Amino acid sequence: MVVERAGQQFNTSADANGIERIRAAVRLLIEARDLARDAEADIWSFAVEAEELRRRGATTPELRWLVQKNYACHRDEKTTRAKSRCFRPAPPLVFSDRTCFVLTDQGAAAAARGGIMDFGRPATGIVQPEQELVLPDWDRRRRTLFLGGVIVKQFRRYAPDQWLLLDAFAEELWVMSIDDPLPPHPGIDPVRRLHDTISNLNRNQINPLIRFHAEAVLRRVHWEPR
Repeated sequence: MVVERAGQQFNTSADANGIERIRAAVRLLIEARDLARDAEADIWSFAVEAEELRRRGATTPELRWLVQKNYACHRDEKTTRAKSRCFRPAPPLVFSDRTCFVLTDQGAAAAARGGIMDFGRPATGIVQPEQELVLPDWDRRRRTLFLGGVIVKQFRRYAPDQWLLLDAFAEELWVMSIDDPLPPHPGIDPVRRLHDTISNLNRNQINPLIRFHAEAVLRRVHWEPR
């Protein structure tokens, strides 16, 4: 039997152990992603080595499946005496003993909806419908950010950098991540400026329904429902 979820197909007649191995790998990638966000660190600083994923039981074809589905991405670590982990692009679907993995935004969103973790789980073959992802709504005139009609944050003070970031997400129809939209400012470190802007967006939410975070190296901003 083939189960289809949001245009993705997975053969439920496959070895159940293989399904569990994929779930175990995804759980570890989710844990690494969550720890990176909690530490307000670049996600690649918590990248998981291929060897560790294989110890959890994931096979090379299963890792290639995660990458091909854009649920995970991989790079080769080149850290030597550097103070932080360094990576270089890796060939598509080619893994070495230096390869590390992170969960993508698409993978995190799918896991949050059960799209990865529940592949093959229904014993009857009946697929439960996925919950549709609710997108935020930014009302610039009212200076109010909503999610599902619920007020997330209402600005009482002038906050141009936060508004620029929300304007950019709204213009891109709330895709899960965008490039840093803040224009350069003389004498201000752009990475620190982006970090402070995101910290302020996450602070003092009336209803804490949205979390913003950034990849410092790639200068990209992400959002996700809490």
